[in-house]
Amino acid sequence: MNESKISVRYARSLYLTASEQGVAETVGGDMRKLMELIRTSDDFRIFLESSVIRKSKKSEMLHQIFSPHVTDLTLRFLALVAENRRENWLESIGRDYLDIMREQMGITPVSITTAVELPAESLSHITRFLSQETGRRVELAPKVNPAIIGGIVLRIGDLQFDGSISRQLAKVKEELMKNPLF
Repeated sequence: MNESKISVRYARSLYLTASEQGVAETVGGDMRKLMELIRTSDDFRIFLESSVIRKSKKSEMLHQIFSPHVTDLTLRFLALVAENRRENWLESIGRDYLDIMREQMGITPVSITTAVELPAESLSHITRFLSQETGRRVELAPKVNPAIIGGIVLRIGDLQFDGSISRQLAKVKEELMKNPLF
């Protein structure tokens, strides 16, 4: 069985259980924390990938790491994953869980990239505006990229709107290259 089928099955089972218990969004937050740790900690990733550590020890260590930070359901889920030796796939399980949760709850993921960090009030206003325009709840993920110089790059699902100054400058350059003045 390939990884995507495995991760989707685990994610779907976790979502159904979390939804029944009324903690789907809380578990979604737990999955975000887990994915962030996997992405930022080489030591944690090595720990997860190690086949030398016994599964009972991994389960115990996962409990120690996450018990003060996640729900009991997430802790039990992590123990199950460790017991079944699927801990290598926790990042993709987390990603699939969030995709399923967003789909089921009508949440649209939106990323907004700006040259400087936007104040919380501006992000809140943008979130409300996009929610009204799309008719769905919006999950805004702000990013900062000074290379865009100014303006914004907005990604809603598979659509991207690039209103950055760097893009505008690139368009001007393309036009000048097509139609040189001299």
